Amino acid sequence: MTAVVTLQEVKDWIRVSGTREDAQLQLLIEAAHDAVVDYTGAPILVGEVPNRYKLAVLTHVAMAYSNREDGAGMPTSVARLLGPMRSLDI
Repeated sequence: MTAVVTLQEVKDWIRVSGTREDAQLQLLIEAAHDAVVDYTGAPILVGEVPNRYKLAVLTHVAMAYSNREDGAGMPTSVARLLGPMRSLDI
């Protein structure tokens, strides 16, 4: 899997410096990427990534990072960003 956002982009987004939490952040990036794919029902093709996907991953990581005790459900703001991108099976 190639992530749609880099570790550095996430660190800038959530205002984290240093390398102490890099492994945890990388895990959150991968989990957020998977959650976006699961929610939309479509793979994210690197090189053709809509900005709303990038924002969804950044937001999901930020929410999971700052609310570690609350679980990793789909944040409402992320669901709203991705709603138009969903592929629903009928």
